[in-house]
Amino acid sequence: MKKKYTCLLFDLFNTVALWDSNKIPIYTIDGKKEYSTLGELKLVLSSQLPDLNLDDFQIAFNAINLELAEEKSRNKKEVSSHRRFFRVLKKLDIQSKTSLSNLAHNLSQKHMQLLMSAAFVPEEHQQLLNTLRTMFKLGIVSNFDHAESAKSILARDGVANYFQQIIISEEFGWRKPDRKIFNLAFQRIREDKENILFIGDSTTDDILGASEFGLDTAWVNPKGKTLNLDMPKPTYEIKSILDLKDLLSLESQNLPH
Repeated sequence: MKKKYTCLLFDLFNTVALWDSNKIPIYTIDGKKEYSTLGELKLVLSSQLPDLNLDDFQIAFNAINLELAEEKSRNKKEVSSHRRFFRVLKKLDIQSKTSLSNLAHNLSQKHMQLLMSAAFVPEEHQQLLNTLRTMFKLGIVSNFDHAESAKSILARDGVANYFQQIIISEEFGWRKPDRKIFNLAFQRIREDKENILFIGDSTTDDILGASEFGLDTAWVNPKGKTLNLDMPKPTYEIKSILDLKDLLSLESQNLPH
């Protein structure tokens, strides 16, 4: 017999919202064509810093991304998109009449503009969430370095007001799997832990973090990946949030198929 939950907490990207990578430009990196915002970022730079060696920017950009990945993994603290680009520019030791902060802002805005165009909440997800909100408290707990963009995606696709709480790591400062961000959601949502189900696609952020905080979990695993032995076993495994219809034993009426 399945448990009865009163609250559903969702990860955002690759869970509620999906990515259409074809909306991101293709750019050649080290001889390989990849979906990347780098090409558009270089256009921003060439218009404002015409003397900058753009290959140097790419090298600094990649180096800072590696640094940040290690830092976030170690200390679980979020670094904003603006701060990331500011660190890239500082690494280049750029001397500009335009303030580095303003330039970092422009780069971050262009980067997020492209990501927002590629992220979307599918119509069937919208329909499901519209029904779920009448039966459960709903919340979002997401790692993302630009909270405004994350919330704008939810608002643009008509689901922002379905969630009683939207917690984005860039605003809070701490990232999943740190228990602080789960505790914030717990304090705000005001439900007992045994009544909360956390749904997300990342084993290291969502499943590990929520499990260690004491929540039941549903792992969104569309490609049938194998769970690493060092990861806690999720309470449930689903291919998409649409599987919540059966998992939660919901009535079929008004639910997308």
